[in-house]
Amino acid sequence: MDTVTHLALGACTGEILLGKKLGKPALFWGALAQSFPDIDTALQPFFPADEAFLIHRGLTHSFLFAAVMGFVFALVARRVHQKQNLNLLPLAAFFSFELGLHDLLDCCNSYGTGLLEPFSNHRFSVNLLYVADPLFTAALLIAAIVLLFKPAHYSKRAVWAYGGLYMATLYLCFAAFCKMTVNRKVLSSLNTPTDSYFTTPAPFTSMLWYIVVRKEKGDYTGYSSV
Repeated sequence: MDTVTHLALGACTGEILLGKKLGKPALFWGALAQSFPDIDTALQPFFPADEAFLIHRGLTHSFLFAAVMGFVFALVARRVHQKQNLNLLPLAAFFSFELGLHDLLDCCNSYGTGLLEPFSNHRFSVNLLYVADPLFTAALLIAAIVLLFKPAHYSKRAVWAYGGLYMATLYLCFAAFCKMTVNRKVLSSLNTPTDSYFTTPAPFTSMLWYIVVRKEKGDYTGYSSV
């Protein structure tokens, strides 16, 4: 997903999981960890276009990277917040969760994510969300902005954080319903059910879908709206 989405999601989950212990700094740590896997984009200018495309969402988007960097982030955060006397293992679990959540969310896009790198080059994707979808991001972003500007003692901080996550999850379910609807349309229009095809959202929405059907003599493409 886009950077804004990851930052907002990280802030909301940070508030819920770490807010009571750290206060508003939990927003920063959540947003930082949630967006950190995309650091691989800094390497892309140094490689040919085809290799650069594969570098992104590779090793830094793997579960191994999430586990290792979760521990590293925990060591840094524990040192920064020495007065809070944070336990290392729960803190490492928090950061690994944020990093892993980034990876799983990216699997919703069509580009593919290397969850098992470096042990496997297989890229995982469910083609459920476009890389930037305002309807998915909006509630998360609003909640993150409210949490940022409201004081640490504001009594409804958790309500806003859970609200943003709830609306994003609801839209994710809506996108899954739309995909199933479009897939049924595609299957009903094919000559045989064994034809190879895939459906993926059009830019910025899960209500218009791009379809590719592979035939022996070539590929057919088209769009379908829900």
